[in-house]
Amino acid sequence: MDTITFTRKELYDLVWKEPLSRLAKKYKISDNGLRKICKRMNIPLPPYGHWQKVQYGYKVTSIKLSEKYTGKEEGTLDV
Repeated sequence: MDTITFTRKELYDLVWKEPLSRLAKKYKISDNGLRKICKRMNIPLPPYGHWQKVQYGYKVTSIKLSEKYTGKEEGTLDV
């Protein structure tokens, strides 16, 4: 089994670039598991309907990554 290590900023960039369901398939983890990792690392997720708005060309805004975080800056996924 391979292990992927990512920083908090890298995971933030990933979840705002692709839907969780697509990332979950890519990294072989459930989307709920990925959501829990983001919650644990205080990473904001796109709100419901975000990806539909992107698909149809509507303007969307992203929630900035909070600097106020005292936990681990790196996480791992076993793929």
